[in-house]
Amino acid sequence: MGIVMSDENKLANGYGTGEGKDYKPFVLTKDVKKQGTRSNLKDWKHGRMLHLLSQGEVWLYMLLRWRDDVADIREQYPLKKEKVARIAEGLGITPPRNVLTTDMLVTKTDGTLVAYSVKQDRSVLDDEKTVRRQMLEKVYWEEGREEERAEFHLVFKEDLPEMACRNLMTCFRFYDIDKVCDM
Repeated sequence: MGIVMSDENKLANGYGTGEGKDYKPFVLTKDVKKQGTRSNLKDWKHGRMLHLLSQGEVWLYMLLRWRDDVADIREQYPLKKEKVARIAEGLGITPPRNVLTTDMLVTKTDGTLVAYSVKQDRSVLDDEKTVRRQMLEKVYWEEGREEERAEFHLVFKEDLPEMACRNLMTCFRFYDIDKVCDM
């Protein structure tokens, strides 16, 4: 594991900005110290390397990327610290010290945004800190200016269709856009 940049340096260096092939995720797989599944996948639509931090994120990405109404997927998307702090104050909870991120922010072809938080299973909701962070994230996306508003979904890996996800992973492995024709 290399040197991990501070949140301030990441923001100053443009992490969490851009779209499509130019998006730079705020959290990279190399930044994560926890054990578990971390994956770097190449997006077949724009060629950018993705930084997915769990198997649930990989599976959700597979399902979303295959949809015709999804224009862009930005993983590990940073939330504005000032807005998170204001929301936390309004909810009577202590704001997180670090920049809070959303697992995936999806731009649909009609321009609307959908934010996804991916968790392994419902047992994570037994942890008060996790529940508070999920509440901050939900309120963050559901309030504010219209261009920054997003529909918010909490997704549990255990609810995702495993066989469909694995089949899509196989398809992605062999997919070559240059050999696809639409008749």
